[in-house]
Amino acid sequence: MLEFDVKNQAWTGRSWQYVLEDNQNAIGDFNMIDAKHGLVIERDNGEGTADRACAAGAATDKCFSQIAKFKRVYKIAFSDENVGKPVEKVSYIDLLNIKDPQNLARKPLNNGVLTFPFFTIENVDVVDANHIIVGNDNNFPLSSSRQPNEADDNEFILLDVKELLSQ
Repeated sequence: MLEFDVKNQAWTGRSWQYVLEDNQNAIGDFNMIDAKHGLVIERDNGEGTADRACAAGAATDKCFSQIAKFKRVYKIAFSDENVGKPVEKVSYIDLLNIKDPQNLARKPLNNGVLTFPFFTIENVDVVDANHIIVGNDNNFPLSSSRQPNEADDNEFILLDVKELLSQ
């Protein structure tokens, strides 16, 4: 991650590293939320949920061969102390384990929680002091993460994450 001074229109020469939890993971999005913090979507390449996983050797037309296991939004911190080093991962939201005590989800729950099992989770931003919005790109008609081999909708979820944002 390279620092650019917008006012002076110049690179500062400062940089930071983001260390993936698994080398097979990828970054779906990254946005600064203030001068020292950012939000990063880190995800695996899986899609779909365990209840729709393929049995060993099964055809994959009605099931998922590589289910989603890792989908997170991290809050990260930049500081003078970690210049040239990994950013600090302050906290995270697990997008495969979203509590829904008020039953607000418009999609079916899996084991009592909302999952966001998309391969292409590519949008995260702050809405206000308490909320972030996370979205997927359905790559219409190529992504299928809710139902095997059925085109996904673009979905956006509004998450109340006051604790995450205030850390």
